[in-house]
Amino acid sequence: MVIPDTTRFFAPRLLNAPLPTNTFFQNFVLKNGDQPEYIHTYSIRSAADELTVCHPARTHSASLVDQPFVEDLTISFPSDANNGGHHRIVAFDDLSVTIDVSPSLRAHLVRSCPYVTLTTTKCVVDVALV
Repeated sequence: MVIPDTTRFFAPRLLNAPLPTNTFFQNFVLKNGDQPEYIHTYSIRSAADELTVCHPARTHSASLVDQPFVEDLTISFPSDANNGGHHRIVAFDDLSVTIDVSPSLRAHLVRSCPYVTLTTTKCVVDVALV
């Protein structure tokens, strides 16, 4: 059994205590950390220094129920586009997670919250609506 190294996705100060398991934000720290996570009411993906939000719609047939990730809203900073880094979790508790998506963009995600809250250290932000 190979245990994944998730420490690269957590801020250094969080590594002094045991890391959580089976959390609502676990897709942000498994493999490359770029898989969508359903935070209820939205699916959210953090990849390539941008945050993408999807308001999921289920499709179904007699044998399958699917909830595809469709990019409804993407937020990023032009100057951070080639940063080459990955997001970092800077705080978490049972109901929320705070992620530094890039050096200029921080996401405050709360389960069952109808809002996605972002803070920025710069004035210019790219927003793409699909």
